[in-house]
Amino acid sequence: MSPPTHHPIGHISKAQGLSGALRLALTATWPTNLTLLYVLQQGSYVPYPVADAALQGAYAVVTLAGIDSRTQARALQGLPVYVSQADWQAATAAAAQVALQGYTVVDAESGPLGSVTGALDQGQPCWRVSDGKRDFTLPQAMANSIDHAQKVIAVTLPHDFLRCFADEETRLC
Repeated sequence: MSPPTHHPIGHISKAQGLSGALRLALTATWPTNLTLLYVLQQGSYVPYPVADAALQGAYAVVTLAGIDSRTQARALQGLPVYVSQADWQAATAAAAQVALQGYTVVDAESGPLGSVTGALDQGQPCWRVSDGKRDFTLPQAMANSIDHAQKVIAVTLPHDFLRCFADEETRLC
């Protein structure tokens, strides 16, 4: 069985206004910076560039390129809406990383290393960590566990890992 290529996020509940805007009933978190939606029409994922979008509680009001009238919007009513699996994974990973900002990174041998200040992807997902004196990136693959109650990320660093850091920022990813 091949992996899914699209992730469902809801369905078109109705036309919104007269200029082709659509109201989507969401069944999943709306991915930020979304530029392309797929509407399942007659068994095919039809791509529509997102011209504009606004969240309104459990709904999103979107304007899709090529849908310019209420009549066109009504023709899509009731159809399921998807995002690409790649866009979904990127959006959920980004949201998860934002949620970890402020967590303390603790090495089993060295103790606290600093706090997560952000995330980036340089071929592999990494956390930006700062101890107030230096900033560095730490591959997320080094995490042993994440304690959300204590806001602690436990890692086990390779021997002499911290020796490579100078006073300036060092990137390891």
